[in-house]
Amino acid sequence: MRSFLMWFVAVAAVIILIPTAQAYAYLDPGTGSFLLQILVAGLLGILFAVRVFRDRIVIFFRRLTGRSSSSSSDDTTSENSPES
Repeated sequence: MRSFLMWFVAVAAVIILIPTAQAYAYLDPGTGSFLLQILVAGLLGILFAVRVFRDRIVIFFRRLTGRSSSSSSDDTTSENSPES
């Protein structure tokens, strides 16, 4: 962790100390809210896609790990059923 911190500080120092030319650019106040809207819309879009395709995603990862969907549902029902 310490070497990472030293590396990070060294890279940050180099970036800060590199001389730059004047950009003469203007960012109006609406730019920040526009970028925030893009970020929020992207996150909500990803959450919506995961919610819509949740079953397909679960099946994909079960096939990837080698578990079948029927065996996992049998395990959960046997664990929750009361024993006589």
